[in-house]
Amino acid sequence: SPVRVRRDVLEEAVQIIRMMWTEYSLTFHGEHYHIENAYCAPRPDPIPPLLIGGAGPKRTLRIVAKYGDWCNLNNAPLDFCVSRLNTLREHCQDVGRNYDEIVKTYACDSVAIAPTRAEAERKLQASYFGKGLSFAGTPDEVAAQIQPYVDLGITHFILRFVDYPSTASAEMFLKEVMPRFA
Repeated sequence: SPVRVRRDVLEEAVQIIRMMWTEYSLTFHGEHYHIENAYCAPRPDPIPPLLIGGAGPKRTLRIVAKYGDWCNLNNAPLDFCVSRLNTLREHCQDVGRNYDEIVKTYACDSVAIAPTRAEAERKLQASYFGKGLSFAGTPDEVAAQIQPYVDLGITHFILRFVDYPSTASAEMFLKEVMPRFA
C-alpha cells in the first residue's frame, strides 16, 4: 500500500540521515535508496535531534523508538495521545530503548486566546484552522487545556495561533500561559 511504502521510505531515510551525520563515508543499499560513498561535510556538531512526527501505531512509532530523538503527535485528543505514547513505550521496550530518552512534543494547529472566552471563540470561528481540535479560551482556560498534555509527559508544543499574522495571541500566550509551565 502507499502508506506502507511511505513508512519504508521514512525508515530508510532516517537511517541514512543518522549515518550521514556520523560516518565519514556512507554506502547504503536499501529497497528505496541506493547511495555510494556519500559524505556530509561539514558534519553537524553537535548532531541535531531527529524529530519524527506521526502516530501510526505499528510502523511510525516503532521507527521513532528505533531512531527518533523527539516524537511529535499532532492535533490529537488526549486519550489518543495516551494510547499512542503507551504504544511508543511498548516499542521502546521491544527495541531496547529507554522511553524517557525520547522528547515528546505536540502540535496544535489552532490556538485562540483572548481576554474573554467569547473573543477567543470569535477568533477561532474566523480562522481557516479553527474547525478542528484547538486550545481556545482565556489564558486560564488555555493553560487548563494544555495541562493534561504536560501531565502526560509532553514537554514541547508547536502552536499555530489563529490570528496570525497578528502577534497578539502569541504575546498573550507568552506572558500569561507559558510562565505557568516554566
